[in-house]
Amino acid sequence: MCHRYETATGETGQHCYQRRSGQIDTPKLARHFTPDELIEDGIEGLEVYAIRARTLIDTAIALGREGKTMYVWPVPWPWYFSD
Repeated sequence: MCHRYETATGETGQHCYQRRSGQIDTPKLARHFTPDELIEDGIEGLEVYAIRARTLIDTAIALGREGKTMYVWPVPWPWYFSD
């Protein structure tokens, strides 16, 4: 799936991504971060997680290569995370 964008300075571009769907269990991944890296809170019954994108991406990729993800379904097969 792709979308086009325009920045505040008038630059245009296109960003493509693979749309993900499935059942996730965020705490499965959250337990791999320190309290300094991940902020967990609740707002009126809504679970909220905040983390620096680079920290999340780098750690999630490394964990995925070990077969550890937050996905419950579809099954996160290890070959999805190989180089």
